[in-house]
Amino acid sequence: MPLTIEQLKETREFISLTPKQRAFVIAYITNGGDRVAAVYASYSVSKDINANIMSYNLLSNPRIADVLDAYWQAESDEIVLKRLQRLMRKRKVDLGLIQAYRLYLSLKRTVETQNQKPGTPTPADQPKQEDDFLLDEFENQ
Repeated sequence: MPLTIEQLKETREFISLTPKQRAFVIAYITNGGDRVAAVYASYSVSKDINANIMSYNLLSNPRIADVLDAYWQAESDEIVLKRLQRLMRKRKVDLGLIQAYRLYLSLKRTVETQNQKPGTPTPADQPKQEDDFLLDEFENQ
């Protein structure tokens, strides 16, 4: 369940935004995700094409993405995976980051395995997850 707007406004992620970015985020959330309308509500633009481009840039901004993740109360591994996927698409990932994320996944699965009830399948018994395939694909390029 997402945060309320008032709760969101108190988060450090939201406070770190510029006033116009804050207005964009609030408009984006309250209008149901219409990114272009959110740009018109928070910035001075006169053409749809400019609003469309600006909305893409705003939603690609890691600080705004952090605020939206906070609003939706995304789990920390979901946030890490989204960031890694974004970096992979932009080809800004090196092997060290891939190895660090593999270590993170391994540790996370170890903790999950230790916390599972006897008789339930362990993460090691389960098929590869999307993040594993993404990492394999990137390493093989």
